[in-house]
Amino acid sequence: LAFTGEKCWDEQQSCHWWRLRDEGAFGEQWLREDGFSLGLGVFIEPLGSDPPPGAVREAHDRALREVRGVREAFDQLREGKSKEAHTSIGAVPSLPRSAALAGCPTEPHASEVAASLLQDHRGSGGASLVEQLLQDGYFVVENALQPQLRAAFVEDMTKLDNGWNLHPAPQATPGQRGDRLVWVDEELAAGRYGVPAVREAVGILKGIAHALNPALTRFHHERRDAGDPVHMLEPKAPATEEAVLTVSPRAQAACYPGAGAGYIAHQDNKFRPASADRLNSRELTAILYANPSDWDVDRDGGCLRLHLQSEDCEEVPADDDLTRIVPPLGGTLVVFFSRLWHEVMPAHRVRRALTLWILRPEEEESWIPSVF
Repeated sequence: LAFTGEKCWDEQQSCHWWRLRDEGAFGEQWLREDGFSLGLGVFIEPLGSDPPPGAVREAHDRALREVRGVREAFDQLREGKSKEAHTSIGAVPSLPRSAALAGCPTEPHASEVAASLLQDHRGSGGASLVEQLLQDGYFVVENALQPQLRAAFVEDMTKLDNGWNLHPAPQATPGQRGDRLVWVDEELAAGRYGVPAVREAVGILKGIAHALNPALTRFHHERRDAGDPVHMLEPKAPATEEAVLTVSPRAQAACYPGAGAGYIAHQDNKFRPASADRLNSRELTAILYANPSDWDVDRDGGCLRLHLQSEDCEEVPADDDLTRIVPPLGGTLVVFFSRLWHEVMPAHRVRRALTLWILRPEEEESWIPSVF
C-alpha cells in the first residue's frame, strides 16, 4: 500500500486515519493507524524504506491466524459445531503447561498498591483480609481499584472483548459454562492488545499473591505440623519452604455474553484422599470484575455464588445458609481458596472478569485443568 502522508484524527474511535495514495471504487481510501479502541493493537508502524524484517512479517501472520481462528470458531459455534470450534482456536495463544502447573516466583511482582489494599481494607467483623481468608476461606473488597483505574479497566476489558480476541472456553461437560476467554500477561495486554488498564490489573493481582505469600506459607507449615494431608507434600520449584505460593504467568480475561450464560457449580481444585494429593496446583482464585457501575443484580444477574466450608464436599452443597453471593460490580476483588465450590449465576447482560490463579505447586501433582 502507498500512503500520501496525510492523516486525520478520529475522536470517536480515538485513532488516526491515513489516506492511501490510490483511490478505490468509492473514492478516497483511508486506513486506521491502530485498533487500540477495539483491543487490536497497532495496524500501521513506520519501518523505514527497507522491506519489513522477517520477525515483523511472522508476527503479523501469527496475529492474523489468531484472529481468523477466533472468528471461525464463533461461526462454527453459531452453527452448532462445538467440536470444530475448539479445533479452530488452536492458533490462539495458550498458557504453556509447565508454566501453568508450577507458576513463577511472586517476589518480582511485589506491589505497594496490592500490599496497601490488603492492609487498608478490613473483612467482616473488623478482621484483616488475611484473617478472614484463613478463617472463612474467602474475602471480598468492593472498590478495590481507584476510580480512574476502575473506569479504565472496565473500558479496556470491553475493548479486549470487542476486538475478537476472546475464544470459546473449553468444556469438560456440555453446557458446563457459557463464557469466552483469552489468557493475558502484562506484555500481551499492553503490547498486543493495547489495553494498559488490564496490564495494571494483572500486576495488582500478582502483587496480591506476593503480599499473601508470608501468611499462606505460615498457614501451610501450621497445617502440615498438624498432620493435614492437604499440606503434606514438598513444595515444587519455583516454590520453596520459605515461599510456598507462586503465581500463574497469565490471567484469564473472560466474558459471559448475557442471555443467561453462566458456569455451573464446580471446584478449581480438589484433594484426592485415595492418592493423598491435589488435582492441580491452584491454591487461591483471585478475580477482579470489569462491569459497569449501573450493574443491577436483580435485572442483570451474573453473581458469583461461593459455597462456604465446601472444600471436602464430593458434590455441591445444598445448604443455602452457607453461601456468599458476590455481585460482579466493576472494581470488586474476590479471593477464595480454589477448593471451594462456586458458580457463576446466569448473566442477563454482558459480564466480564479477570481471573488469576495463585498456585502452591507440589511434587506429586500430575493433572492440570484443560482450560490452561
